[in-house]
Amino acid sequence: MMSINQLNEMYEALEPKHERYGQFFVNRFIGHPWPELFYQEDREKAQGLIIQWLVDNQHEGCLPQFSKHWEAHLEEEKNG
Repeated sequence: MMSINQLNEMYEALEPKHERYGQFFVNRFIGHPWPELFYQEDREKAQGLIIQWLVDNQHEGCLPQFSKHWEAHLEEEKNG
């Protein structure tokens, strides 16, 4: 699945890692609370939840756009 490969590449490029795998996905792509994934410490379980979400939301081929919350975060960081 291309989208999960893209996510894995993004996550692996993150240094240092201050976020869990599921937390990384929720923060960037979901835009609303998903505690089960956000707090999941087991990466394989988190990946299973993410894959199911990607399939359910028809994002097998590519990741969704960043959430509005994440876009605002990026803009805030850029502007200092």
